[in-house]
Amino acid sequence: MPQAGNTFTIGLTMAGAVSAGAYTAGVLDFLFAALAAQDERDPQENDLRVVLKAMSGTSAGGVCTALAVPALINGVRPFHPGEPSLPILHRLWVEELDFLGDDARPGLVSDSDLSGPHLLSVLNGEAIEAAAGRVLTGVEWTGSTYPFLARDLDLFVTCTNVSGVAYCIPFDSRRPAVGHLMANHAFVGHYRLTGLGTADIGSPWLDIWRDAGVPLELPQAATPHAPARIDFHGEGTGWDSLRRMSIATGAFPFGLAAKPVGATGSHLGVLDPAAGAMSCGGAWPLEISPEARPLPLRHSCSASFGFVGVDGGMCNNEPFEIVRYCLRASDPEHPWKLLQNPREPEKADRAVIMIDPFPEGPDGAISQTVEDADLAMVRVLAALKATLLNQARFKPEELVAAIDDTGRSRFLISPSRDGKHGAKALASGFLGGFGGFLDESLRAHDFALGRHNAQSFLKKHFNLAQVHRDFGKLPGGREVNGDMESPILRLPDRLAADIPQPEWPRLNIERIQDLLEATRHRVAKVSARAMREVWRGRLWQSVFRAFWTGVGRAKFTRWLERTIISELIARDQVRELSSAAQSGSRAGAEAEVRRAALAALMAPGPDLRTVDGLAAQTGLSAADVQQALQRKPEHPLFEIWQGAEHKGRATFCLRRYSPRVTGQLPGLRHLHAWALGGVTYDIAQSR
Repeated sequence: MPQAGNTFTIGLTMAGAVSAGAYTAGVLDFLFAALAAQDERDPQENDLRVVLKAMSGTSAGGVCTALAVPALINGVRPFHPGEPSLPILHRLWVEELDFLGDDARPGLVSDSDLSGPHLLSVLNGEAIEAAAGRVLTGVEWTGSTYPFLARDLDLFVTCTNVSGVAYCIPFDSRRPAVGHLMANHAFVGHYRLTGLGTADIGSPWLDIWRDAGVPLELPQAATPHAPARIDFHGEGTGWDSLRRMSIATGAFPFGLAAKPVGATGSHLGVLDPAAGAMSCGGAWPLEISPEARPLPLRHSCSASFGFVGVDGGMCNNEPFEIVRYCLRASDPEHPWKLLQNPREPEKADRAVIMIDPFPEGPDGAISQTVEDADLAMVRVLAALKATLLNQARFKPEELVAAIDDTGRSRFLISPSRDGKHGAKALASGFLGGFGGFLDESLRAHDFALGRHNAQSFLKKHFNLAQVHRDFGKLPGGREVNGDMESPILRLPDRLAADIPQPEWPRLNIERIQDLLEATRHRVAKVSARAMREVWRGRLWQSVFRAFWTGVGRAKFTRWLERTIISELIARDQVRELSSAAQSGSRAGAEAEVRRAALAALMAPGPDLRTVDGLAAQTGLSAADVQQALQRKPEHPLFEIWQGAEHKGRATFCLRRYSPRVTGQLPGLRHLHAWALGGVTYDIAQSR
């Protein structure tokens, strides 16, 4: 069933990203600017009109999904290379969320959250809520509408329900309440904004399930001369619920504080007679009759309940299928079935665009053998977390559909820069995605890269066949792999001029050391609080406090410090190590060797390394490593200390991490093994 007229309908899915939400925000910034500029094109040409019907997101993607609404209400600014088109998204992701913060805003490693009765998270979750409150203050609607939005714009934000919702599978029709119980922990908050868009595009899937979502009500009689303010803190309103859900979806387990989430049976699809037999959630992305679906236990349409909500990415890090079902057309021959979205380049009339800053996913390597050590209890337990997460996110239906690589019903926007992709192209692509919170310059880069990649995607990849079954012959055709294709969203001239790739950001050592000092302060506060809560007895508290203060905390903070600095060095994000290469005093290749060797020395691991060990770790030749170790240090932090030979090989480490006592007495280097007794060497020593 084709769309009415020359309308191409899209849905957006935004994956989890932690601090790389800045990249997702940048993609949205350019994409919405391009959608808003469609009326600037030549009306004489047979251009498609692209309309957005639905958005879904989880974790950082869920935050972007939720904040896109107030950003649109506030107005899409005309595109300018140096200014954001959606200031709210830029302000939150680039300016507000930071490790250090300042006097006006708490940072993620500040301690303003530690005065409560319980330790809630490793990082300061209050900083997230405070930032959301600041950017949502003063959002006003002037009454303006957008032709590129569906009149009913559907938003889906996921989170993980820690306790879960119980369902029963009966095996005896005579006793329907007796059967196999299972719990669903994946919660989806469905919200519907009506009136901001004007395009009349519905969703048969949601109609079949009678799911109208939680209403987001716009103020009445808003005008440019008398704009109406949106209250995101109004108790019991859809706006307050959306704000709360946007925080809960990003509550990274342990890292950020879990959040209480309130719901009713209607959120789970239990029909509410008072609402005209419509629910405010609960549609399942399955082709089954809604009447045949199982209902949750112990919940009714009027019962309210609460649960602890954490990161939506725990269960579904890419809620792609929700938006895909939202776009599907109805099957006129069956009351509850849906048609597949057309995939062929000459037939596709709707598509889901996924924005995924980290598309790499799990390591695809298959183990050839199983060693005895692999069966050890500790190693199996350590691997189970990734196993359960990956299985929860595995989607066979989407995998099968993706086999058709010519399909135009699904697209992906992911980071790309200088031949690097995914995390390697992002300035925030380290520390499990938390790296961007170290400094605003890292997030600013990723936001700008998102705009750059979004423009490239629309110009080069978001195409259909030039001659289309329903749309006729489209303008702007060009040959792609032997076929003539045309862009689905053709950019006006002012948006088509190439956006330059942002400069790669680098931090200086002083900034890094300030960050590390603040982090050490947070670690000390959190660890002391954790010991008080976990170990209630005074004796146990004294024992573990003595151990942690004397040994554990120093080892942990050193491990954290070395991890952060080594990753920054390896990614060429330390200014002192890049300035020499840029000035031409060393060739670029030599600078890369130097960085690789220093990153290996800095990384947690053996106390002392050999040239052979470093060569094996970095993939460099022993001669290159030896030469890199002999260079004059660019900063005292990178001064290299040479220890005594071990099994005929010289040993090295950074002076900052040299063995105690003997590290300060060069004349006694050969005594370091005796002095410590626990010095470790890299694996190359066993050859």
